Amino acid sequence: MREIMGDCKVYLEFALTQHVELPIGSYVDFQGERYMLMSVADVTIQHNRDYEYKVTFEGRQARFQKYRVHNPVDGRLVFEMVARPQEHLAMIVANLTEREGSSSWAVGVCIDGPEKALAYNHTKLNDALTQLANAYDTEWDVSGNSINLNRVEYNTDAPLALGYGRNLGFKPGVGRSNYGE
Repeated sequence: MREIMGDCKVYLEFALTQHVELPIGSYVDFQGERYMLMSVADVTIQHNRDYEYKVTFEGRQARFQKYRVHNPVDGRLVFEMVARPQEHLAMIVANLTEREGSSSWAVGVCIDGPEKALAYNHTKLNDALTQLANAYDTEWDVSGNSINLNRVEYNTDAPLALGYGRNLGFKPGVGRSNYGE
């Protein structure tokens, strides 16, 4: 499951006849991206030897919920910053890079816009990105090691053609759901 401005997760459900321990930090590579196990897998024992597993592997942006934005000048968690979108995004990326390593994150594609004041009050990185995107009426996403702040559009060269009638709608397995409102 991939969400714009949200989580990317891979859900696995399987059954085995013997117990297998999946340590935190295990990962799967799916469609060119790495998803990590960040919490203990759910295991249900059926009878004596049937183990049912429900495992959630999470994308890189799941770590955004672990960290709070702090002022790069003096380390305060409650502050207001007046800046252009590139500067706000650079500050958020610097906060993330400081915690995860020098070469782990970079500013990707970013819109240009006027200076705006954004207040940070013990704000998690994920919420700060959403607040920034909402202030400039745009979206954020992660591609590789870059955080982008712009309209997320894929397959503009070859869009999926839809129509009315039998076999003209969505392709099998493709759906849409709304989260929140």
